[in-house]
Formats: sequence, C-alpha cells, structure tokens
Amino acid sequence: MRNNLLILPILALGTSASYAQFYVGGDVGLNAAQSNVTFTRDPDSVKVPSSDYYTLKPSNNSFIAGLFGGWTFKSGIFAAGFEVGGTANTMSDKIFTFNNQDGINEKFTMKSPGSLESSVRFGIYVNPQSYLYMKPSIIFTRIKTTFSGVDSVSTPGHLYQDRRSSSSSTGAFKLALGYEGFVSSRFSIRSEVSHTFGTNHRLHIPNYVGPDYGAEETTIKFRTSHTAFKVGFAYHFC
Repeated sequence: MRNNLLILPILALGTSASYAQFYVGGDVGLNAAQSNVTFTRDPDSVKVPSSDYYTLKPSNNSFIAGLFGGWTFKSGIFAAGFEVGGTANTMSDKIFTFNNQDGINEKFTMKSPGSLESSVRFGIYVNPQSYLYMKPSIIFTRIKTTFSGVDSVSTPGHLYQDRRSSSSSTGAFKLALGYEGFVSSRFSIRSEVSHTFGTNHRLHIPNYVGPDYGAEETTIKFRTSHTAFKVGFAYHFC
C-alpha cells in the first residue's frame, strides 16, 4: 500500500497535459577561465641564433551577466526545447609581462567581452515545480589579445615601441547542467553550472626593434576553457 502511494505522484505527472511555451529571462554569475598560452619566438638572426619556446597556464575569474530566450515542449514528466542567449563578461587578464631593468618592457593581455550561444535543453520534472535539465550548446566567444612593447636596448640610442592587437570570434562546445524551480505558472528561478571546452586564438607579432632583428617573429597561441556558475529568472508566456 505504501509503495502504491509513492507511485501515485509520478503517475499524476505522467498523465498531465502536454503543452508548449516560450520564455525569456536573465542571469548573473561567476566565470573561471583556464588558459594554455604558448609563446614561440624565432629570432632567426646572427646575434641570437636560437629560438625561445615556453608555455604558461594563467587563470582568471570574472563576473558574467546575460539574457536568454527559448521554447519548451512538455509532455508528462519530460520536456525538451531550444534556447538562445548572449553573455557579457568582465574578463581581462594580463597573460605575461617582461620587464627588464635594462630597458625592455613587453606585455600581453587577453580580453573576452562576451559570447553568443545556441542550445538544446531537455530534462525531467521531478515534481510539478522542479525541472532538472541538461543543455549542450554551440558558443561563439569574442576574444581580443593585445601586445605592447618598448625596447631601448637592442639598438643603442634608439627607442622602439610597438602595439598590436588581434580579435576573433571562435566557436566551441559548451555543456550545462541546471535546475529550474517554478514559483508560479509564469515565473521561475534557475541555477546552472557549465563548462566551455577550449577556444583557440593566436596573435602574431613581427619584429619591431630595428634591422638587426629584422627576421624576428613571435607567435602566441591561446587555448582557453571556461567553467561558470549562474543564477537567474525566467518569465514564461502561457
């Protein structure tokens, strides 16, 4: 008898009417970025005959805020749909600084101001007000890297300065797990944890310190992943 009573709420969910609805909402949260940055400097010159190669793994924490909208079809305890959204990010990270007391100062920074994503969302209602879901996405992230350099050593009596930047929108796969709780038929709150797999970006810097180093080139390759936690709300159009 007791087991039958436990099954009754599940049967009630399974026999509930099917429906579809649109929704819009917003969220805020924290983002942790992990980067793998590879520097390759190829002097290819008489004065410095060897190449430099090294890797850094910087991390950065930032605030994020976004808007989203979507459509869901619910049948019994199951639901599925699609969602699109955009997120602004305060990420700005100084990847590397080389400050030589003899007069060389080089700095590399990386910014990721925002992203757009398209997702499918599917899950199960554990009760009429609680929805657990998975959300795989394709996300396009805007990345900007900047190099600035000052060199007063390579050629005595000359001060060389350079500033270069590179921007790109790179695609990646993102996977999120979330919970959505309905406080009424129209309003819900949600919490979500996600991981964005590596996005790739590169910055190429040619020589800027005079003819003695005319063949020198630097290439910086970035591969960055993101782990985020967000809380938000949604309004559902009945």
